[in-house]
Amino acid sequence: GKWLDLFYQYGARVHIVYLEVPYRQLLAQNRNREYVVPEKVLEQMLWKLDVPDVSEAFSVQYRV
Repeated sequence: GKWLDLFYQYGARVHIVYLEVPYRQLLAQNRNREYVVPEKVLEQMLWKLDVPDVSEAFSVQYRV
């Protein structure tokens, strides 16, 4: 929100591309990281996830 507000003050056209992988792929990628994030932490983060709404930008693309 903070950045979007700044961009709009300058008259920018904001284009958001939201990227997401399937949950199983997310877990597999996490297991293959050098520093694994505990699954419980990932679940907590997912509950707090704020997916962009089409009203938040000039355009919003969803890539899942």
